[in-house]
Amino acid sequence: MDAGISPANETVVIDTSVGRLGALICYDLNFMEVFKALRGQRPDIIFFPSMFRGGLRARYLALECACYVVVSNQGSSQLINPVGRVLNKADARQESFPMLPQYLEETINLNYGVYHLDDNMRVMKKLRNKYAGRIRFENAQAEAVFLLESLDPKLSIERVAKEFKLEASLDYYDRARARAKALLNHRGTTYDR
Repeated sequence: MDAGISPANETVVIDTSVGRLGALICYDLNFMEVFKALRGQRPDIIFFPSMFRGGLRARYLALECACYVVVSNQGSSQLINPVGRVLNKADARQESFPMLPQYLEETINLNYGVYHLDDNMRVMKKLRNKYAGRIRFENAQAEAVFLLESLDPKLSIERVAKEFKLEASLDYYDRARARAKALLNHRGTTYDR
């Protein structure tokens, strides 16, 4: 900023034929305000091209925004799923060009949803029985969320979620924030998160 470079004043997520895409660069990964702005726009994929590697922050971005994150940075590239698991990673080898991102290829399924474990666990057995072989379930128990993907192109996860009244993790957090804000405001405490 001392050199006259100004930060953007908004985040943008665009609708494309492959899904809702967002991006952030460099040290944007250090600011929860950017995560919050992206999360509010519900992207399917966030791209993070940067010289800054990001480390665990990139995995947290995926978990926080409940979407895929594609990282391309100095010496490595990786694909992270919506519950923070690295699906594929390519690191530079000593004999290669260490400053160039490494190429990787992976097929991802955008017919997915991330749901909070709490109230949704009550229907998991029925859901699994009804759609056995047509859905994939990935539990991120420590984070209290799970990823649900359709393995059947004719089965929409959105339809499954409506049928079983599943609450998306981001909706759960928004509801919890609203309740906390109302409670704190009632007590005369300001809430700015």
